Amino acid sequence: EQILSRPGDSDQPEVLERYRERLESLYQAICARYEDAKPEDLRAMYTRHITAIYREHNPTKLSEVDKLIDKYSEQLPVLYQSICQKYEIKPSPELENEAKGEIQST
Repeated sequence: EQILSRPGDSDQPEVLERYRERLESLYQAICARYEDAKPEDLRAMYTRHITAIYREHNPTKLSEVDKLIDKYSEQLPVLYQSICQKYEIKPSPELENEAKGEIQST
């Protein structure tokens, strides 16, 4: 079934609301199929790891973690890698590949 007969309508709030549930389930199915983490999950992982680094190495920066995450939300792997380098920490294996991939593509 074709979702929209007029693609230009895709930015209309009532159209988005009408198809929100279908789009979310489609997105979930694609993520499950390709075993991709949702962006919110990655954001939470980066937040958790960066917070842990600052807690151990620079507690005065803890209050800035949310601001950093917001500011670099499109470059979280780069942010994480640079923090790891600054404090001479080996990146977490679960995020290391993410960080390497982002740095190589920039």
